[in-house]
Amino acid sequence: MSTHDLAPYLWPAERTADAVGSLALRAKLVPRGSVQQTNEGKATEQLTTEPTSNEQQTTERKASARKANARNAESIRVAALGLGIEACPVVADYPDVLPMLRRAAPAVLELGDSATQSLLVLLGRTRSGLRVLRPDGETSIVTAEVVRSALCERYEAPLRAGAERLLDRLSLEGKRRSRVRQTFLDEHLTGIRVEGVHLLRPSPGGSFRKRLVQAGVSSRFAAMVLTHAAQYALWIVAWALIGRSALVGRDDPGTLWAWGLLLLTLVPLRAAASWFQATVSVRIGAALKERLVQGATRLDPDEVRTLGVGGQLGRVIESEAVELYAIQGGFLVVLAAIELVFATWVLGRGAAPVLQPLLLLATLLVVAWLGRRYYRERGSWTERRLEMTADLIERMVGHRTRLAQEPMSEWHREEDRLLHAYYEGSKPYDQIGVLLTSSIGRGWLLAATLGLLPALSSGTSLVPVAVSLGGMLLAQQSLQKLVLGTASLGGAVVSWTRIQDLFRAAARPEQLGTRSAAFVAEDAARDDGHARARTREEEPAHEDAPPSRLDDAVYGTRPPLLEGAELVYRYPRRMRPALERASFEVHSGARVLLTGPSGSGKSTWLSVVLGLREPSSGTLLASGFDRTTWGDAGWRRRIAASPQFHENYILSGSLAFNLLMGRRWPATPDDYVEAERICRRLGLGPLLDRMPSGILQHVGESGWQLSHGERSRVYVARAILQGAPVVALDESLGALDPEAFRTCLETLDEEVDALVLVAH
Repeated sequence: MSTHDLAPYLWPAERTADAVGSLALRAKLVPRGSVQQTNEGKATEQLTTEPTSNEQQTTERKASARKANARNAESIRVAALGLGIEACPVVADYPDVLPMLRRAAPAVLELGDSATQSLLVLLGRTRSGLRVLRPDGETSIVTAEVVRSALCERYEAPLRAGAERLLDRLSLEGKRRSRVRQTFLDEHLTGIRVEGVHLLRPSPGGSFRKRLVQAGVSSRFAAMVLTHAAQYALWIVAWALIGRSALVGRDDPGTLWAWGLLLLTLVPLRAAASWFQATVSVRIGAALKERLVQGATRLDPDEVRTLGVGGQLGRVIESEAVELYAIQGGFLVVLAAIELVFATWVLGRGAAPVLQPLLLLATLLVVAWLGRRYYRERGSWTERRLEMTADLIERMVGHRTRLAQEPMSEWHREEDRLLHAYYEGSKPYDQIGVLLTSSIGRGWLLAATLGLLPALSSGTSLVPVAVSLGGMLLAQQSLQKLVLGTASLGGAVVSWTRIQDLFRAAARPEQLGTRSAAFVAEDAARDDGHARARTREEEPAHEDAPPSRLDDAVYGTRPPLLEGAELVYRYPRRMRPALERASFEVHSGARVLLTGPSGSGKSTWLSVVLGLREPSSGTLLASGFDRTTWGDAGWRRRIAASPQFHENYILSGSLAFNLLMGRRWPATPDDYVEAERICRRLGLGPLLDRMPSGILQHVGESGWQLSHGERSRVYVARAILQGAPVVALDESLGALDPEAFRTCLETLDEEVDALVLVAH
């Protein structure tokens, strides 16, 4: 089965925005009216060259395919972001493609080769196959096997001829032949990563309420409330039946049978309520985590640096507290509210139908007052706890300096002060907590009993008194749940004040630009290493996008890779600018050394050039276009950097992940080969030879420990492997010995188009 069999259902690559918009609209990811359809596509201009050998033809075909795939992937991503949703690329092992497709919708699939790129839009799944959205707006059903064959056609093609010959020799026909063919392909293509699937989903930075609705939280929450109310009502009815039978002294077998059947009915209802509660908890927690992670990636560097390591750890702890306390407390409060309604109804039919409900209302007011005090005291206690946590982490990070330079008599002075403040602050918090959790239930029983005394003294019959006693016990259980829920919600609100900036930062929009998608294919060519194979003598132009007619009309020649004019940057709450009237040009092949004393603004200049900080005034261009035109992702592809050592990290993971994290992940075999080649060129060959797993060795704090110089070279390799036209190193070579320093400079000179070195 090939892409040709799906021709009536395919969207041309020129209508990527229409395909994504139509799918988002039909899948209800965006409201009606937010998508504008157009039937006009704009063909993407491609450059072709005449190869002179078979090897060059193979290289050109691979580069052309990578260009087309990268262009389509970027177009899908940009189209989704423009609608306020995400297009998440998915990679699956070949044997897992079929199960993945059955769970993929809504999704956009890239099919065909570089010459005939097209899109298949998956809308959902049915019993007979996958529902696809056609370009004319209608839907059709296609079997998952047909879609899998079209998606994997380029991987299966080299093996199909051999597979067919084998099947002919075995004389297999029909379904048996298809099963054996697929088994043969699964066996030979195991480990092959299949790309080209993009899942559409709501953006974590969008409306959190809509995110929960689209995740099915509201429907499951309503089902949980209804099932809990139903089982609680049946539970009251069951005990009312047996209680009335006992009080009137009538032994009725029918009543006993009804009581038993009601109790049996409670079992599936309680199981269903627990299942709905667990499902809602998981989905709310997942949505909250996605939102906070999105917000963490959108924070400015200064916002992160201000808190320090200890403050960041405290923020992580509080984010866990928000999820735990908010979900747990919310459920308890909702369930307690349901039970209090039934308890009030029961009290209204007892011996004191007015007085006891009023006493219950008064008890609820006391709970609200104590809950407010508890919230205030918990806020003060949390402030002291986080201060102590931050101090502890900072001292752990600097423990070597402390041992070497701080007098022993001063080691614990600040710790003792913080511990004493924490102890004193815990007293009122614990007191109000004990008062809230232990006295409400007992206090309610005492007040309700006193409210029942007038009815008892007036000679009320036994049945209303028994009903009142039952209502009192029901209300006590409900109040206990309400108290625990109130305490948990108070903790969640306190923790929320510490992480709300993360939550809100997720809504900061990404700047898309207008030029990123058009030139992403040339960035893919650099990733292939194809562009690096051309020396500057053969082709003086840098490894960037081909010059457009606009470039020629405006500049006459290719513009500088980086260009700044009168750049000014001033830190918040500082009068004097850290960067003042900086003008520069970085052309292809340039080797720039930026020097100056500490505090002169070198790192500030680099952060402005990288787009980490917005200049206060002035003009900054990359290849003739500003950041607004390139977009955030496009600008990051123009310049790669290795920050100062204290701002660069080796993450816990494989060495390959640390090298390629700025490029793409999961990596391809070619990526691994390229990463190892760069490492060996930088002098890390002996390190790779010592590692049992080579470039796949686990490194970081919980893995293989790298020396200072090895870390520096990993940072340099990471910057080179991003394949950007400009690479900037901020004091990244200072920890190297002279021989390693010379090796790194030679490698940088050969591998990088334009190089900027920042040093003292």
